[in-house]
Amino acid sequence: MLIDTLLLAAGEIDPLAVDVLYVLLAAGLVTAAFGLIKQSPIPGYLIAGSLIGPSALRFIESAEELTVLGDIAVVLLMFTVGMHLDRSKIGEGLKSLLFVGTFSTLFSAVLIGVIALAFGLGMPAAIGIGLALALSSTAAILRALQARRELTRPYGRLSFGVLIIQDLLVLGVLAAIPLLAAWAGAEAEDGSTPGVLGWAGRIGGAAALIAAAVFVLPRVFGWLTRSIGHDALLVTSAALALGSGVLAWKLGFSPALGAFVTGFILASTPFKYQVSGQLGPLRELFLAVFFTSVGLQLDLAEVAPIWWVVPVGAVLVLACKFVSIGLSAWLAGTAGSVSVQTGFTLSQAGEFSLVVLAFGAAAGLFDVQAEAAAVAVVVATLVVTPSLMALGRTASSLAQGWPVAPWCPADKRLDAAAAAEPAAEVRSPRVIVGGFGPVGRAVADELSAMGARITIIELNTRTVARQSSIGRSIVFGDVTNEEVLHSAGAEHADAVVLTVPDDDATARACRLVRRLAPEARIIARATGLGKAAVARDAGADHVVVEELLTADAMARQSASKLLEWVVAPHAPAPDDRLPAALPDPDEAAI
Repeated sequence: MLIDTLLLAAGEIDPLAVDVLYVLLAAGLVTAAFGLIKQSPIPGYLIAGSLIGPSALRFIESAEELTVLGDIAVVLLMFTVGMHLDRSKIGEGLKSLLFVGTFSTLFSAVLIGVIALAFGLGMPAAIGIGLALALSSTAAILRALQARRELTRPYGRLSFGVLIIQDLLVLGVLAAIPLLAAWAGAEAEDGSTPGVLGWAGRIGGAAALIAAAVFVLPRVFGWLTRSIGHDALLVTSAALALGSGVLAWKLGFSPALGAFVTGFILASTPFKYQVSGQLGPLRELFLAVFFTSVGLQLDLAEVAPIWWVVPVGAVLVLACKFVSIGLSAWLAGTAGSVSVQTGFTLSQAGEFSLVVLAFGAAAGLFDVQAEAAAVAVVVATLVVTPSLMALGRTASSLAQGWPVAPWCPADKRLDAAAAAEPAAEVRSPRVIVGGFGPVGRAVADELSAMGARITIIELNTRTVARQSSIGRSIVFGDVTNEEVLHSAGAEHADAVVLTVPDDDATARACRLVRRLAPEARIIARATGLGKAAVARDAGADHVVVEELLTADAMARQSASKLLEWVVAPHAPAPDDRLPAALPDPDEAAI
């Protein structure tokens, strides 16, 4: 290829670097193209990988070396997914949701497994295929729901809940793959299979590490933020995600499983949003590499003789999952329209399907042709996901008159809380205060006294712990971190008050808030007139300028002191702690 020739002619360049360049170029073009149509780029990554791979245009001759980068992407993905699952909130009113998520996933796995048996696979492989394809796409669906601002709608809340349950079930699926491989007669890499004592030792070692992590990790992260600063969290978290993956692998488990558990442990600490936001760009980069590398491994030569399996399999998978998810939601008491829309939304296979398939192939559970066909089915279902979601919106309107399950009272319906929330909402202003120093504290106290609902964003761990203990809504993190702003509810805020004494951070936060919440009012703090103009350009509606406030206060206090010391030295001294009158904020703002 021309790029290979030019790069290699320039000197000794590792062929892996050239392959990574091709992958990043393809991923960048896909991201730009799918961004224009406001769709998740994941299907595009898969298609692009298959096109530039060894079975098509052959820009990349072999995908084996790129699988290492893909493995890192999976570890980071599982780590961040684990951090989004707060174990303190999992049991809050989720009995019906647990039923929908668990029953629909297992029902889908059974239906798809039966289909796999019909296509000639053995029982262990069919079960593995069923478990893999029963998982939906967390990344693609959450992106689509957030882009359309439908995450808080009944079907959005239900879809998100089912995805969380599926993410938890990934633990069991990954743990089951080695057992299925042993049932199929596949051997471990060293030619042996672990006995009962071997499995007991592995599980005991994993339990000991988890117990140690529960007590150690929050203290380590707290010490890092107090002694070094929050910037240390990024490097430490990446090392922790990869390290936990390596430890899990050494114990005989999936690296992704170890990273997930570690992220899950951190989910109940105040550091999760900051860490997740910092890892976000790195995770997205590696995910692009992962999905593109999966596309590279799509062996079109293996699929070609049985090409008809892909469209037939994709249709059957979509139908099975639509029925199982929609039926499960209806049985739990969800309205017919919501059940139908949720079924269409979650009917595709997902990124964890690819993880399970790759893990199963490495364990010897699937042969090359079965894995290639299953991956192709996953790609096909992901490609049609945007169309299915649009079809779901149309079908839900046609199902408006469907009756609710008669055994579910109206107040016990799964979507009752979501449906009733807008009507029950109390219209008091929602305000986010960025920073809780002296200025932020004064702003929060004043607005709270007015009846506003305040959420604070603060980087001082002691302040976060103290304010949280007295009942304030406070989030640990940097106000310039999109994940932190999202967790604080920026999309639903009426106003955001930025009190941090950092002009650059204020400008970045203004741009983020304006993108997340176009209708929210932004009040910002700036040190001078020039910085105030920058904040205005970044989206601030009102800027309080320290320079003008200081000028006004200093002029008043200078005049007061001059009167006290020179003009009337024997007159009673005024209170010299504060100016005689507070300046008008509007006079110090632009």
